[in-house]
Amino acid sequence: MMVVLPATLALEFSPWFLLLFLLLTNFWRLIAGVVQPLLYGRQSIEIVIEEQRLGFSQTGNELTWRDLEWIEAIDQFRAGIWSVQFGDGFVLHLPAEQIDAAEIERLRTFIRPPAPACEVKPSS
Repeated sequence: MMVVLPATLALEFSPWFLLLFLLLTNFWRLIAGVVQPLLYGRQSIEIVIEEQRLGFSQTGNELTWRDLEWIEAIDQFRAGIWSVQFGDGFVLHLPAEQIDAAEIERLRTFIRPPAPACEVKPSS
């Protein structure tokens, strides 16, 4: 329903309604994700991994903490970069030279298993 109304307004009246819809939703995050690296380049961050949580900050700032139970996936993003994906959509890219294989395996123990599929029983 949320997409139908702006699409209808865009087709019936003006394509500006579609642009307005995109700006009012989370589309701005995509734009920020593209523009930020162009403006600031690479940024160094500090990472602290404790028993049950992971903290990170831009050097000199206060640490922001994430619970390790929220980890959904850990993959190799590309050669030399690990990607840690959290359940709320947050993704942290870690250089492989900054984290050893044993720590990656320990973080993988926190990955939540996928929810079981719901079984639908036909009504009688």
